[in-house]
Amino acid sequence: RSARQTQELRSELTAAEGKLKEARTDLVQAQTASTKGADAAAAVAAEQMARQTQAMRTELADTKAGLDKVRSELQQERTSVGKGVEAAKTAQQQSEELRSELIDAEGKLKKARSEAKSASATAQSADASSQRAQELEEELIDAQSGLEKAR
Repeated sequence: RSARQTQELRSELTAAEGKLKEARTDLVQAQTASTKGADAAAAVAAEQMARQTQAMRTELADTKAGLDKVRSELQQERTSVGKGVEAAKTAQQQSEELRSELIDAEGKLKKARSEAKSASATAQSADASSQRAQELEEELIDAQSGLEKAR
């Protein structure tokens, strides 16, 4: 009886050892699966982070391109404003030169008018003198004629 019990205990022990081996194998497989799952999860997370990083890089590049465009437009505007200011200065200078020429022309016109009035007055005076000389000449002719008659 005791041998049988020993045999039964040995069989139970062998069965228990087999179950223990199976449990260890299952544990190793579970750990391997868990590690693989963790690795897969880490790979998925890394891939997701890589996509997000790339999206951020793209967004940053777009933002930089937009900023460069705004800088370029601002530079063009500054250049345009500078040209406009330069053109305005040139126009103002030309306007001042024209104003000066106009003032000179007005002065010459006044002088010419004054000379014309003076010439007109001189011409009128000369005309009057010419008429008076003609009258005197006629009187002289009359006087000579009268003198000849008197002789």
